[in-house]
Amino acid sequence: MAIAALRREGESNERLIGRWKKKAQQAGIMQQFREKLRYKKDLSVTKERERAKVREGYRAEKKKNQFYA
Repeated sequence: MAIAALRREGESNERLIGRWKKKAQQAGIMQQFREKLRYKKDLSVTKERERAKVREGYRAEKKKNQFYA
C-alpha cells in the first residue's frame, strides 16, 4: 500500500513529512512493518498459564499494598 502526500504551495518540508507520517500511521503501515520485523513464536499453553498466574500474583500484591501502604 503506497501513501502519497503532495506538497502544498508554501508548505515546509517538515510539515509535509508530518502529514505523510500521520497518513501512514492512520493506515497502520508502521504497525504492520514493526510486527513483520520480527517473528514471534507462539507460547505454549503451559507458558501462557504460568505467565497469567504471575500477573495475577502481581495484581493481588499491588491491590493489597494499595490499602496498607
